[in-house]
Amino acid sequence: MNKLIPFFLLGIFMAGCAVNEPDKTPEPVPDFDNSLTQDEIDGGRMTPEILWKFSRLGGIQLSDDRSALVFTMTSYDYMTNASRTNIYRINVHTGAMTQLTMSGGHHPRWMPNESGIGYLSSATGTTQIWEMDDDGSNPRQISNIDGGINAFEYAPGGSKVWYTRDVQMDPTAHNKHP
Repeated sequence: MNKLIPFFLLGIFMAGCAVNEPDKTPEPVPDFDNSLTQDEIDGGRMTPEILWKFSRLGGIQLSDDRSALVFTMTSYDYMTNASRTNIYRINVHTGAMTQLTMSGGHHPRWMPNESGIGYLSSATGTTQIWEMDDDGSNPRQISNIDGGINAFEYAPGGSKVWYTRDVQMDPTAHNKHP
């Protein structure tokens, strides 16, 4: 029996030194299918989970001829805390809705003479002004402002664009103590 004690202690030591592998479960992928389940419909109760399934509208702008609206719609996946915003166009007379962007965009603005739609996108890393045809085709970046921008508008006549951006006035703690 005394001969088994060293093996028993060695087994306890080895079990204590075993390295636990970190949990290698992949990050959950956002699921933006926010349709209601039949149970949610039959339940007849508004819950926080159901509210998160509703998309939020924003950035609404009516065309000069009042025939179309452009707007953003943001969808959320509350399980991963992710959101996705895209730009849509709706024909005011027929109600036909078209998704114009697939990879994001916000702050849509009709270009002068309604020749297209300008919007903000972070597709290249910083938020910049982009333009596309009014059917969503031919997206192109038209600004390249260091640090990105926050908002923009077209000047009447379309010869100029103004924009706003963040400007650092005073040094931050990180600037003082890198």
